Amino acid sequence: MENREILFRGQKSDSKEWVEGLLFFSHGTGEWKITTSNGWVPSYSNPDEGESTVYHNVDYKSVGQFTNLLNKDESKIFSGKIRLDIKGIGGGDAEIVIHEGCWMIYIESQGYLPLIKAIQRDDMTITQE
Repeated sequence: MENREILFRGQKSDSKEWVEGLLFFSHGTGEWKITTSNGWVPSYSNPDEGESTVYHNVDYKSVGQFTNLLNKDESKIFSGKIRLDIKGIGGGDAEIVIHEGCWMIYIESQGYLPLIKAIQRDDMTITQE
């Protein structure tokens, strides 16, 4: 069985900057948050020393899950709104969604296209913010 990376991205509520990490809902504050690690590793002699996790408030409507697929430029592809450009046809807005258990690109005028097939096509470019 293949290991999958569980990862989300979202825009910070205060600056609209994109952050990647683990998503959770804080019942204490009533806000969605993404946690990121600053790379600090605690020592066994003093595990409480320093901070290892940073919490970012995010706009839930901007949150997307990592599809475990990479774009042609090796960037991670997340669910959510995208710009889809097809050579000779032009471009338009689309959305990456889970449909019938598979990652798909939903194009309003055409329906669903498997994401894995789209990233393999030389005539198609996916752009995310």
